[in-house]
Amino acid sequence: MAKRKSKAIFLIMLVIVALAVFDIYYFLMSKPSYCYKDVCLIGEGDPIAEIRGLINSSSKAILVVEGDKDPTQKSTFISGSLIMLAKDFGNKQEQIIGIKMENGQAVECICTAFTGKNFTDCPSNSTSYCESLTPGDSEIMLKVYYPDFEKNEIVVDGRTVKFQAKSGSDAFGMVGFFEDMFIKV
Repeated sequence: MAKRKSKAIFLIMLVIVALAVFDIYYFLMSKPSYCYKDVCLIGEGDPIAEIRGLINSSSKAILVVEGDKDPTQKSTFISGSLIMLAKDFGNKQEQIIGIKMENGQAVECICTAFTGKNFTDCPSNSTSYCESLTPGDSEIMLKVYYPDFEKNEIVVDGRTVKFQAKSGSDAFGMVGFFEDMFIKV
């Protein structure tokens, strides 16, 4: 009986240690996040400080949105998101990219860049060009992905802020939340 009791205690201790090791590993390896209602901000470090740093250190904003190829209610909300972002970053040089999606694939791209006085077409309006753009050292990219994610997340990845939403209205709301949190300060 004493052997069973000590064996049971040993197994319980082993499980407790294993759970503690797992919790420590998970805590150290997970990216920091801050959640408000159903939107989470995720970054390598403090996502709030990272986003503020990106906004303050950028002279150009690359605004990218993905929507349906044909007009839908979802794409209407995405267009509204683009309008808010364009207004919010109007004090910076802007490049605006709209990617039309069909069955989860990019099928068309519309790209314009602000040259100081006017918007002009980008060097290429191909989907490969639009999808391959990355921000430079003094640029910030804000990308509203096609809304079909399981969670509403604003993810900081290098100099890119990714809006990953569950629906078009969620994407619109997330951009509004972003505006309230970082632009109207």
